[in-house]
Amino acid sequence: MIAEGLTARRVTIAGLVQGIGYRPALARLATDLRLTGWVRNTSLGIEAHLEGNSSDIASFLHNCQAACPINGRVDRLNVNDCQPQGFAEFRIVEQLTTGPVQTIVPVDLVTCHQCSREAQQLSDRRYAYELISCNQCGPRYSILDAMPYERHLTSMIEFTLCDDCRKEYECPSDRRFHAQTTCCQRCGPTLTNMNQAIQSLRDGQIVGFKGMGGYQLLVDAGQHHAVVALRGCKGRASKPLVIMVADIRQAEQLAHLSEQQRAVLQSPAGPVVVLQQKNNLLPASISPGLSSIGIMLPTTVAHAWLVDQVGPLIVTSGNLEGEPITYRADSQFTKLQDITSIIVDHPRRIVRPADDSVVRVMAGREATLRLSRGLAPLPLPGISQPQTDRHVLALGGHQKSAIALYNGRQAVLGPHVGDMDSVETRRRLVKHIHDFTALYSAQPTVLVHDLHPDYFTTVWAQQSAQDNGLRTLAVQHHHAHVVDGMLEAHIVDRTVLGLAWDGSGLGSDGTIWGGEAMIASKSSFRRVASVRPFALLGGQSAVRQPWRVAVALLQQVRQWNPSFAFQYQPAPLLE
Repeated sequence: MIAEGLTARRVTIAGLVQGIGYRPALARLATDLRLTGWVRNTSLGIEAHLEGNSSDIASFLHNCQAACPINGRVDRLNVNDCQPQGFAEFRIVEQLTTGPVQTIVPVDLVTCHQCSREAQQLSDRRYAYELISCNQCGPRYSILDAMPYERHLTSMIEFTLCDDCRKEYECPSDRRFHAQTTCCQRCGPTLTNMNQAIQSLRDGQIVGFKGMGGYQLLVDAGQHHAVVALRGCKGRASKPLVIMVADIRQAEQLAHLSEQQRAVLQSPAGPVVVLQQKNNLLPASISPGLSSIGIMLPTTVAHAWLVDQVGPLIVTSGNLEGEPITYRADSQFTKLQDITSIIVDHPRRIVRPADDSVVRVMAGREATLRLSRGLAPLPLPGISQPQTDRHVLALGGHQKSAIALYNGRQAVLGPHVGDMDSVETRRRLVKHIHDFTALYSAQPTVLVHDLHPDYFTTVWAQQSAQDNGLRTLAVQHHHAHVVDGMLEAHIVDRTVLGLAWDGSGLGSDGTIWGGEAMIASKSSFRRVASVRPFALLGGQSAVRQPWRVAVALLQQVRQWNPSFAFQYQPAPLLE
């Protein structure tokens, strides 16, 4: 029987509201206010049904945004009247949803301070548990099979909670109340070979490690021969490597840190931050010829333990140069076994691979150089349109490729995939396209690709469009960069003078462009100035080997001035 005077409201909350412990916080708030009903994750975000007297419901609505955990964000809150159902209590419930995902997909978060402290306390039942997590930290996107974010829709479904974890999960006063990744040594995934890995690192050997978004290769950053061996095995001759340090104090010993850089380094996303080197404490082979260095903090308790036992580590993606990051037992994993002395592994399935993100602070702004773990998928609210059935998939270019998607409800940028030179990366991109569109319940009707006809992304888009009766749209490379700048500056509906000092891209006249000035809107452009054309010695090879461009320019100067002379001297190889 429904009590007389009972009021009911249906509340929908949009934003970054899933995977951050917001449902438990709302359930506690409702219970404290003696409200009944339920709260659940949906494709829209979070939905709550509230029943009680009008003043208590008003208090809930007044405080619900403040109840959002620090890693979340409320963008919109809608409230509607509804009929009371006479619920006896307030519960967290689940709902199967269909249709395009409108809410923000949660990203992976580094281990929080509270979990780190628990793992260090002898009296805590999760003492020394390397894969500890809670409502505020741990894997999210990388373990997600489908939305909304629920344990049974992640790879954690393969681990049944023990009695102690079940009690925590069901207890409203526990900080792991409805924490979807919660587990412990008894019921969750555990790491293998940690002690052997520590000894191998001390011995200067290469160790494989299963991180949050894929396998990594580790060596002791203080051993020059180990760094050189890693470069040789990975096939990475000179590109800079990343150092993982124990904490901010250790980072400050190696690099100059502003307050903003310190905040980015310690953020829940845990990206690699490119910093200015302070001294020469580490081998020059880590970042040869550069005054900058990439530094990151431990992303899990296991990483922290390794750094504590060995010292600063080189941490790089577990793959050969030019291939995508390894994340499961396949032919790539076999290659990893061939170059490592041991691999630290665990049975938690990685559903969606992701490299470490890379960020640099420039002119007081955070610039993301590689969008991946902890930052992707990235919502693009500036280009979302009114709800429509037209779904758009944008394929990106040939290098540092990523995809963007509009599913009729929201636009998102996916994580970094890589350069499209290898067969393995191309296969990874195709799989990623299918998995990513399925996650957002998107059925693309328009495929956007680069103007260059020979890029793999262009070839795939055109073939897929032909096979499935879809539309295609070719976009000039530098125009895309200008519109991206317009989007960041929130002036996407204006006409601008845009300067694109990016690398090469096919122009609308059939020649290779690079260094462009254009009058541009979001849908058209007019080229008004550019760098003087010059020869690309070796064609595409000149992009990978910039010395060819330098030689071509010097040759061109000599044509203008025959008395001009120069000598080319190859750079020495690392030893």
